[in-house]
Amino acid sequence: SDYAPKIGRRSTAAQGGLVFVGYGVNADDLNYNEYKGVDVDGKFVVVIRKEPQQEDAESVFDGTETSSHAYVRTKIENAQNAGAAGILFVNDSVTAENDGDVLTDDTSEFTRGAGRFPFAHVTRKAVNSLLEASPIMLADGTKLSDLAAVEARIDETLEPLSQEMEGWEVDYEARVDVQNAKIFNVIGKIEGSGPNKDEIVVVGGHYDHLGYGKYGSMAPGRNEIHNGADDNASGTIAIVELARRFMEREEKPNRTWVFACFSGEELGLHGSEEYCRNPPFALENTVAMINFDMIGYLRTNAGEMAGDGDRGNLDLIHGASSDAFGPIFRNAGDSLNLELNIGTRASRNSDHFPFYQKQIPDVFIHTGLTRVLHTPDDDFNLINMDGCMRVIDFTEQVMEQLDGLENAPKFVSLAGGARNSRLRSSLGLQVDFEAAEGATVTQVTEGGAAEKAGIQSGDILVYFGSTKVTGRSVVFDLLRQNDPGTKIEVKLTRGNEAKTIEVELGER
Repeated sequence: SDYAPKIGRRSTAAQGGLVFVGYGVNADDLNYNEYKGVDVDGKFVVVIRKEPQQEDAESVFDGTETSSHAYVRTKIENAQNAGAAGILFVNDSVTAENDGDVLTDDTSEFTRGAGRFPFAHVTRKAVNSLLEASPIMLADGTKLSDLAAVEARIDETLEPLSQEMEGWEVDYEARVDVQNAKIFNVIGKIEGSGPNKDEIVVVGGHYDHLGYGKYGSMAPGRNEIHNGADDNASGTIAIVELARRFMEREEKPNRTWVFACFSGEELGLHGSEEYCRNPPFALENTVAMINFDMIGYLRTNAGEMAGDGDRGNLDLIHGASSDAFGPIFRNAGDSLNLELNIGTRASRNSDHFPFYQKQIPDVFIHTGLTRVLHTPDDDFNLINMDGCMRVIDFTEQVMEQLDGLENAPKFVSLAGGARNSRLRSSLGLQVDFEAAEGATVTQVTEGGAAEKAGIQSGDILVYFGSTKVTGRSVVFDLLRQNDPGTKIEVKLTRGNEAKTIEVELGER
């Protein structure tokens, strides 16, 4: 096919003439505006991907770095502001040379912020056919009848070549049929046989990941399989292994143990929220929850992989959600040479949080973020299996001690858990959540925290520290729970590049 519509959740239709606007850049501050002098009102615009002089280190467009003018979202905004009816988007020569003249299937990049705005990705072959019939005319009468010639001329002169393509009309219609996917939690149970057999402890973690990437990927330019060995195959095998160990014991446990592998975590904790919304086992009888998410990188304080004789560093997020937890954790940690970081603040970054919202004592066991998070490189060969087994052994001891408690653990509310507390801090930006993989920055406040840190409009915020940015509540929680001056590590994607930026929160 020569074209593919790239739209959001809504059907779209439009008609109009056709105008060539080069890269669709509006940069008056750089004295380069491809919408100046052409009437695109009610018409479709042909827009080239990326930006002029992208291989020129001296280019005013941030040299060889990708500037915000190259973002698809920026191009959409420029076209909308100029009154265009829609966009026909075509690969630049560099992309075509690297990836071929193919239509991308990465809909997340193209639907971001488009809403109902008609947008289609077309091949260079198709656009070249248009240019052959309606060439770009230079002042000296020279005709440019293919994209390569147009790009070369713009790179050479840095002058727009925008003009109407007479004789062409676009009749655009794209219909969206929304289909819901049914996903499944996988749950097993070992019945208790002791005096507390009616009390339930849940051991869980998510088994979904990112497929071929796209949504949520920290490697947005790569469409390889994301195996998710650490996130969260490591947690999934912990659940299965612990279920096996306790099932093979001759003596049944005191309490009832539920082992749950949740789905839909990467798109917003859907599996664990559904468990708590329609619980298969009574939540009023659930006395604790243990969550695994990424336990494959047990490291020392120096950041090296922890070997047999090394003291490993283990995060126990929400570990202070019951006073009964501390002594249990320390006993198990000391026996396995683990240094424990017991979390005292509420965090919604994994499947423990829906249980916390139900005031169930919970802990999220975690060995920390890695450079391969949400990339195709998160694979088995990098997993610290000895460390992973040490974490499982630690949890087995914790489970034994929890099972032996005479009285159920009591819930403790953690700092930052209030949903209605006043916002104290400021990021200095506005976001939307059209993209499923995070929060797209739509505006950066001049002089605000985000601008000072280097965050730009069009960036996609993926993580605040270890917390996935899955909705507005995550942004609000960050501002509620942290004072002005707090430094936050923000992971984001900019174009096809993943970046980590430290932001110092401003005062609201």
